[in-house]
Amino acid sequence: MTRTLALFGLAVLFLMISSKLRDTFFGVLAGGVHSLEYYAPYSYVALGVVAVGSFMLSVSRSSQPR
Repeated sequence: MTRTLALFGLAVLFLMISSKLRDTFFGVLAGGVHSLEYYAPYSYVALGVVAVGSFMLSVSRSSQPR
């Protein structure tokens, strides 16, 4: 968990430093939100299915013995 938090922390720090990358990142994020609104309600259902599926995959992998 510490590695994951450190990775996200470095990513956020890099976005704070690089203004061009930050603009690109927020442009892509805004485009994704626009697409989500354009294809509503189907996109919300698909996003929910992906979220539940990834959660189930994560839980099933963590319960397997090593």
